[in-house]
Amino acid sequence: DLWADATTSYIAGAIWEYPPFQVEPQEQARKWSLQSGEVFRRISAVHGEASGVRVRRSFYLHRGQAAADEAFKTMEGGGLVDLRWGVPDGLASPQLTHGFSHCAPVIHMQTFLRFLMRGMAELEGVSFVQRRLEPGAFGILSVELGADLVVNCTGHGACRLVPDTSCYTVRGDLVLVWAPGFEEQWDLAHASDEDHPGGLSYVIPQAGGVVALAGTSVSEADEEHVTSKELHAGILQRIEESFPALRGSLVCGSRTGWRPARTGGIRIEMEQVGDSTVIHNYGHGGSGVILMWGCATAVRDLAGQGGQRRVLPRGLVGCGAT
Repeated sequence: DLWADATTSYIAGAIWEYPPFQVEPQEQARKWSLQSGEVFRRISAVHGEASGVRVRRSFYLHRGQAAADEAFKTMEGGGLVDLRWGVPDGLASPQLTHGFSHCAPVIHMQTFLRFLMRGMAELEGVSFVQRRLEPGAFGILSVELGADLVVNCTGHGACRLVPDTSCYTVRGDLVLVWAPGFEEQWDLAHASDEDHPGGLSYVIPQAGGVVALAGTSVSEADEEHVTSKELHAGILQRIEESFPALRGSLVCGSRTGWRPARTGGIRIEMEQVGDSTVIHNYGHGGSGVILMWGCATAVRDLAGQGGQRRVLPRGLVGCGAT
C-alpha cells in the first residue's frame, strides 16, 4: 500500500557492489550482481545523471595486508572494471593503509526510482495503481486486471500476503551530512572501512553535496535493545575515525529502513494460487539494488516457460513494495 517515496528502497544508499551484501545463496547472487552492474553502466552511459546513476570509484579499505589480499582475491574473479590497488592520500585514516578500488555504479535512489517510473509510464498499456493488498489478493488482481500473470515483488509484505513466515527484517540506518566536493575530490562512488572493530563503517555520496554515512545491520531481536540516537551516534563516531575528512560536517538528516530478508535466501519461484499464476520475487535482504536487474531477468525467463512450474535457485533480487 506504499508508493515509491514511502519505501525503504527510496531511502537506500545505494551502491552496486561485488560480492553482494547479506544475501544467499552467494553463487547465484554473484551472477545476478554482475548482470545488474552491466545494466546500471549502460543506463549511466545513455541517460547520464538524469537517471540517478553515476559510475565512480568504490574503495575497500583495510588495516592489514592479509585481510586486504583475501578480499581482493574474492573480487578478482568477478570481472570488475579497473580493479586496482591503492588508497588516495587524505581519503581515510592513516590506519587504513591497505586497500583497492574499482569503477562501480552509485545510485541516487530518489532520482532513479522517478526515472524508472517515467520510463514505464511511457510504455503502452502500463498504468500505476496504489492500494492496500490483503491475503488472497493475487487471485483478485488477476480477475480485476485481466492478468495472465502476477509478479509478487512486495518485499517484506510477502510475509503477510503469501504468507511466508521465513521473512524477517534487518534494520539499516544512515546519517546524512553536508560535504560538498567530497564525492568529486576522490571520484567517489563509495568507501568502506572493511574491518572497523565497532561495526559497519562506509560512506556513499548522494546528490547535491550530501553524503550518507553508514551503517547498521540490526536484527529484529536486537532492535528493542538500542535507540536511534545510540545507533546514529555510533555511525558518526566510526565514520569520523575512518574518514577524518568528514569530521565536523554538518548533519542534515538521517534515515532508517528495514531490509526485507528471508531465511533460505531470495525466493524466485512460480506458483499456481487458485486460478492465478504467480511468480514470487522477494527476500533480497541488503542487496535489492545490487541484484535487481539480474533477478528481473530470472523472472522474465521464468515467465516465458509457457506456464510450466519450476523452482529456480534461490538468490538475490531487488524489489520495493507494490
